[in-house]
Amino acid sequence: MTIQAALQQLDPSFNVLSPILIVILFFISLVFIRKSKLSNNARILLSLVSFIGVGLLLGGRPNPVNAYNQFFANLVPTDPLSIRLLLSALGVFSLLLLSVILFSRIFCGYVCPLGSMQELASKLNFKSTVKQQKKVKYSFDPSNKLLHRIRWVYLMILGITAFIMGFSISQHLDPFNGFLFMEELALFTLILLVLIFVASFFIYRPWCRGFCPFGAVSSLISFSRSRYARTDDCTDCGLCEKICPSHAANRGDNKTECYYCNRCVDICPHNAIKFVRVSTKTT
Repeated sequence: MTIQAALQQLDPSFNVLSPILIVILFFISLVFIRKSKLSNNARILLSLVSFIGVGLLLGGRPNPVNAYNQFFANLVPTDPLSIRLLLSALGVFSLLLLSVILFSRIFCGYVCPLGSMQELASKLNFKSTVKQQKKVKYSFDPSNKLLHRIRWVYLMILGITAFIMGFSISQHLDPFNGFLFMEELALFTLILLVLIFVASFFIYRPWCRGFCPFGAVSSLISFSRSRYARTDDCTDCGLCEKICPSHAANRGDNKTECYYCNRCVDICPHNAIKFVRVSTKTT
């Protein structure tokens, strides 16, 4: 019996706990970011609640990869069930994309359990100061161009396998299913989950930046105006650009790869990076 099944037997309201916790985490993260209160301890706590609560205890739902797979698996609905699954997948994916349009990657940063797991692992080799970062020996920094290409290839593989072979095949390529501890998926998804965890010690957010289909679609949304931006206090010292593990701190960047890790905020000597509503793409 899985952890989630045991909890569901104890409390019939189990199915509503995940969306409630996700909404709470999202708005707490948003408030902390807007008020510049996202300290290192707060970031760790939010990530732990997401990873343990949303992931290990509640099964990692809602699952954006599952929604993507379900969409293509039921793209040509043949019965009322497939229609419901198609509409459900569209609903989940649309709501998550709406959060990106309005507030950029807060969901990916502190609500998604897979993202939180990677962020916690990244603490080992991706520091908040240039001096500390220079001492790190075992970290790898693939170009964003390469990672973007891999992500789009993986997105196409998921979509094709879901559409042609059915959801039962594509779900084995979904690491979120590792949180379900299902015996029929354990061999594939648990290994995949562990591989992502280990890789996160050396490459910053390898799943988010190199494979996630939700991340690939989100990268197309470059018009989110509520995001981190440099204020007039910025002196162009370049420290934020040096420390950003996803290379999203350059002036003019649209921040579609910013996961609110706050390393740029921590390193800024003039407190010149704020969460604001920008009027142009020049930030």
